[in-house]
Amino acid sequence: MNWLKKLLHRPTELSAPAPERLTLSLTDTGFSARLSGPHTAVHVRWQDVLKITLFITDKGPFDDTHFLHIAHTGGDLTIPHQANNMPAFAEHLRTLSGFDAAAYEAGLASEDNGYFITCYQA
Repeated sequence: MNWLKKLLHRPTELSAPAPERLTLSLTDTGFSARLSGPHTAVHVRWQDVLKITLFITDKGPFDDTHFLHIAHTGGDLTIPHQANNMPAFAEHLRTLSGFDAAAYEAGLASEDNGYFITCYQA
């Protein structure tokens, strides 16, 4: 019901800046993730990806609800499903050997808060 409160609450003025959007870029060997503005991009090689987990929250409909958590040899990266260029990124994920596209699609269809599903594990 938190989303209903947000819907019914109408501020008199919009003074807050728009949230930064994450942009994904595919490369020959992996991908980059960069926030808008002067932020440094994070580069991850496909061969360094250890695990991809899709998880769902109940923050919608105004906030992101589906996220990909990517564990890789250099750390972890959490990507909102509404990131720029997500369709091309998701399409490439389906080409990874061992990626469970059926589990990924089932996760996208879920609206259960706290739902976690592993789509890929090296």
